[in-house]
Amino acid sequence: MNPPIRAFFAIQLPELIKDNIKTNILELKQKFQNSNLKWVDSNNLHITLKFLGELDFHLVEEFANLADKRIKRTKPFELVVKGMGVFPQTKKARVIWIGCENIGPVMEISKMLEEIGTSLGLSSESREFSAHITIARIKFPLEPQALLKLENHINVNRNRLFGSWKVGEFSLYKSDLKPNGPIYSSLRNFNLLP
Repeated sequence: MNPPIRAFFAIQLPELIKDNIKTNILELKQKFQNSNLKWVDSNNLHITLKFLGELDFHLVEEFANLADKRIKRTKPFELVVKGMGVFPQTKKARVIWIGCENIGPVMEISKMLEEIGTSLGLSSESREFSAHITIARIKFPLEPQALLKLENHINVNRNRLFGSWKVGEFSLYKSDLKPNGPIYSSLRNFNLLP
């Protein structure tokens, strides 16, 4: 019997876009040395489509099989990675993110995965889906001076273009939580219609 796995569906980023985001992360790290920001490893940068949490391996497999049947209707699409922001708002920032544009197809895939989850008896996501790439998590509230630095950096980079590419697939990932951060392993790829 297989133990439960922590899993999620996501779009992997091309290396060039990861490199452009990594440059931005380095700029931020210089401004926030010795702060309470936990940076996402550049190898783990992705756009989450649906977080499954801890589930029985067979349920994850059933979910993947249903997704594979339904995804055949989706065509490849151009995705633009642009801008920055925070969740939920600057003064109470908990997550620093890079944005996406032309997200209609991403929203459709996320909605389809949400529907599959509901059909399998999983609870639906309470928050509205927002296509983004998490680059840092803020563990404790930032001091006013640090908040001002963050707000300035976001304002300067609000329209920064990190790149674009034609998305032709997404993946199901397993997440193993480790003391130095999660390790993601691809379990299955889902190709969009050619």
